[in-house]
Amino acid sequence: MEFYESCTPGRQSEILTHIFGQLYGQLPQSAYLRKGDRDLVYWSDFREQSAELVDLSKITDFEHFKDEVMEVMNCLLPDILLFHKQEYIEDNILQTKVAGRPDLIIELRFFRHSEEYTELKNLLYSKSPVTELWQLTLDSNLVKRSIGTTKLKDLSLEEKLYTESGLVVNIPHLAL
Repeated sequence: MEFYESCTPGRQSEILTHIFGQLYGQLPQSAYLRKGDRDLVYWSDFREQSAELVDLSKITDFEHFKDEVMEVMNCLLPDILLFHKQEYIEDNILQTKVAGRPDLIIELRFFRHSEEYTELKNLLYSKSPVTELWQLTLDSNLVKRSIGTTKLKDLSLEEKLYTESGLVVNIPHLAL
């Protein structure tokens, strides 16, 4: 365990930086790509089965939502968050929170994450039928993928990674 403790932050940072850079190079300027610096807000208490990401088509007063509602909503911090085709809004006050259903969320999991926390995030992400989720575990090359509740083919860091929308990440040099 000491080995993973001492090298996890470096490996995590290196993987995230390379994925972020390669995605960034393929996206139009209108895309919203963030790496661990925006809270994704959601409805309900994180521990409740009713928790879900915000469907912006159900919001009628965007200014009130951005000024008042987003500030008191529950949130989580994905490692990488991408809105490419899906709509999003940022809060008006600090601009540190974003609402919507992302096209892609990437989560790097390492031994300090509890199973309970991971399962709650998975439940939340799985309720969005448009959000592709990549889950990487830092002690393996496995990349688990899903959209909503549909499992996609698992990939490996040893090969090209691709989103269902056609974005490609190629980082075999970071494989174990």
